[in-house]
Amino acid sequence: MTRHRAFALQLVVSAALVALIFGLVRSVWYPGPLFALEGGWEGLRLVAVVNLVLGPLLTLLLFKPGKPGLWLDMIVVILLQLGALGYGIWALHDARPVLLVHADDHFAPLRRAALEQWDESGAALEQWGLFGLQRVSVDLPDDPEAFAAVLHTSQSRPGGLYGLFERYESLDEAWQRTLCDAVRIAPYVAREPEW
Repeated sequence: MTRHRAFALQLVVSAALVALIFGLVRSVWYPGPLFALEGGWEGLRLVAVVNLVLGPLLTLLLFKPGKPGLWLDMIVVILLQLGALGYGIWALHDARPVLLVHADDHFAPLRRAALEQWDESGAALEQWGLFGLQRVSVDLPDDPEAFAAVLHTSQSRPGGLYGLFERYESLDEAWQRTLCDAVRIAPYVAREPEW
């Protein structure tokens, strides 16, 4: 095998790995608009550049047919590339939003680090943030005085209303209440097409 053929093979394998990672990141970890909103492109771009440059470039530099210790060199290159790839995947996974929280007519994506910081017991993360993106709603009281009390309490907590993790409920259960907060967008689009 020639140096250029080894480089091309390494590049094709690296590109296939990046494509698989892109599929996972885009469909599972950062679904829908969260990919653009939560920095999926930046993280994936970094993983892709490192993976597409590190392995193939080192292969191009080190590969010489008949060289003593060539297999050891290639094993080290592959291990370096897999290590960098593993770290990049871990960083993307760790930075992904684990919850999409609805509170008082707004949605906000929350990352694992925010939940860990707000809930030191880890109960919220264990209940809601372990598998895929969970959609939850903050159960806020309808009574104005009770709502004002909850709002007052939330102002002293990290995350405000979104940090009231003990009041989280599945969005499926709260869907009808959530729809009451919905805004009809047609009038806005009629006035301002940018909407």
